Amino acid sequence: MDTDGKIIEFNEAAHQGLGYSRDEFAGLRISDIDPFQTAEEIQASMRDVLNTGSAQFEVRHRAKNGEIRDVQVITQTIVLSGHTVFHTLWRDITERKRSETALRESEERYRALADAAQDIIFIIDRNDCIQYINRFGAMLLGQLPENIRGKPRKEFFSPDLSEQQKRNLQEVFAAGLPLYAETGRYFWVARYGSVLH
Repeated sequence: MDTDGKIIEFNEAAHQGLGYSRDEFAGLRISDIDPFQTAEEIQASMRDVLNTGSAQFEVRHRAKNGEIRDVQVITQTIVLSGHTVFHTLWRDITERKRSETALRESEERYRALADAAQDIIFIIDRNDCIQYINRFGAMLLGQLPENIRGKPRKEFFSPDLSEQQKRNLQEVFAAGLPLYAETGRYFWVARYGSVLH
């Protein structure tokens, strides 16, 4: 791409990925495939790359059929036949973005369900630290969820546990173990987090 934003050379993936023939794609400008930035914003971005020599960012391109594609861009300035041009690689990340959005929405639905449950639901990491606890579980322990997250699960075990039980924290998955709330109440938590009190 030249410093005016005109595409001057490209491979097959560049035009085919956006649904253009080679002849259709030849001579397009970046502004023709980037509908979300004004010409002034594109020029400002190009000036930034000219000043720094390179950049990496994400944009959205419009295909010939109007479909919007998410794109990761890596660009740098090079000198070609005595002229400064932008050598640019872009990768279509549309499917990855869709997967990330679907995962985020699924996590939000799970969190809403878990927070509405009348059971203690928690997630621990490999270090046996609580990474998530629902509101009901935190309430029974006399805490706010944010004050529990990241803490070792053993901090909430009953002080009446034997040393063997404290050392063998994996037993919580095989049999119920009591959790101790600040209020002095005890709750037996089953393998999957159901309250058995």
